[in-house]
Amino acid sequence: KNCLGTIRNVANVCCVQFSAHSSHLLAFGSANYSTYCYDLRNLRSPWCVLVGHRKAVSYVKFLDSETLVSASTDNSLKIWDLNKTSSVGASTSARSLTLSGHTNEKVWF
Repeated sequence: KNCLGTIRNVANVCCVQFSAHSSHLLAFGSANYSTYCYDLRNLRSPWCVLVGHRKAVSYVKFLDSETLVSASTDNSLKIWDLNKTSSVGASTSARSLTLSGHTNEKVWF
């Protein structure tokens, strides 16, 4: 019934995913081509920012406790190893695989 906290972000949020593997992890895709991961016990700053897409991130999903997948309107999927993230700056080295060749048909209203 009550707001427990607010996350402020510089770009529009396109999608949100709570982790089924941890009660305190949240990820969201953003219009600024990045995925932000937060520990809900510390909302002041993200525990990692995943960068590498060339357009808006339209979908994110925790595959397990250590792996996140993101989809973008750039027609790519990226699989991220959350063990390789950094809490300082962008986590470009966390990307473990990029898949392309599909069409992202996300409809924006």
